[in-house]
Amino acid sequence: MAQRSRRRPRRYGRRVVDPDLPDGLELRVDRYRFDDLCLRAWRMSLAESAGGPGPQDAPRNLVLLHGLGVSSAYYGRVALALARVGTVHLLDLPGFAAVPPPRDAAGIEEFAGLVDRWLRRQRLANVVLVGHSMGSQIVTEVLARDPGVATHGVLIGPPVNAQERSVGQQMVRLAQSSVRESRGTRAMALAGYRRTTVRWFRQVLPGMLRFPVEQRIADVDTPLLVVRGEYDRVAPREWTAMLTERAPDAWSAEIPGASHAVIYEHGREVAALIAEHAARPARGKRTEQAPDGEAPASADAHVAQGEPHAPGARDAQDSSARDSSAQDSDARDSGDAARVPHGSDA
Repeated sequence: MAQRSRRRPRRYGRRVVDPDLPDGLELRVDRYRFDDLCLRAWRMSLAESAGGPGPQDAPRNLVLLHGLGVSSAYYGRVALALARVGTVHLLDLPGFAAVPPPRDAAGIEEFAGLVDRWLRRQRLANVVLVGHSMGSQIVTEVLARDPGVATHGVLIGPPVNAQERSVGQQMVRLAQSSVRESRGTRAMALAGYRRTTVRWFRQVLPGMLRFPVEQRIADVDTPLLVVRGEYDRVAPREWTAMLTERAPDAWSAEIPGASHAVIYEHGREVAALIAEHAARPARGKRTEQAPDGEAPASADAHVAQGEPHAPGARDAQDSSARDSSAQDSDARDSGDAARVPHGSDA
């Protein structure tokens, strides 16, 4: 069996071209600072000749937000599949994935404000805002306060079950969910946790636990999709069903065999659901099922732990960060599939 190339990636300014990724796939990394909050944004696009969207397609921008303690690397497989639908933007939030934390504590509202400012600054069209775990809380808050910033929203494994808002309960639920996950998934999570300081984790966790997602979702008029894994104990079915019912325009899906880390272990299924949702107009509340057919084919590519691209790209990231240091200051803002009931995730 032929071994894959291990050549170092070539760097063109802030663009990254890596031989381990599909031909026609381009990665770019930029760093931003808004007041005291830093943000790293990975931009992934696929050439039309390699299966990416063509000029006849409505251009979509898919913005992916990670959960507590991890990084956008969790979305690697989802992002590769979604690159066939539009341009993918993977955001690493302050204090995670080696992005500098702010001096003061930040909660869901501060993260949402940061994401909203970044979206407005980018002036992206046809935005699909996707969040996993804590990221789904951020998506909910962004859409509740600024409904015009995105055309669709996706909440994957949204926490926190209103009946279990304590550290102990959530630790138990996370452990119960992880039993159904692979060693590779747990290793990916641990790699993210190691890059997050204990101090920052302890500062962010209370805000996540008390964020009233079940209240804020009622203020979201943007069409929503709520996704959960079958064995996700962090986001139980009854909880996500309630969230779906409270949203003005939402539908839900459950992915069989998946747990809380559904975006990592079932990336193609998740990407298929996101693509389906993005293609739908607002049409009111409905119940759906995960797709029975093939998920969008994503090129066979290795996704390295800790970053959303293949090995060797860390050097490209460091170079890109240096190249974009001037942009940091510019960016400172002055101001299979089972039919289920309305899905759930805690």
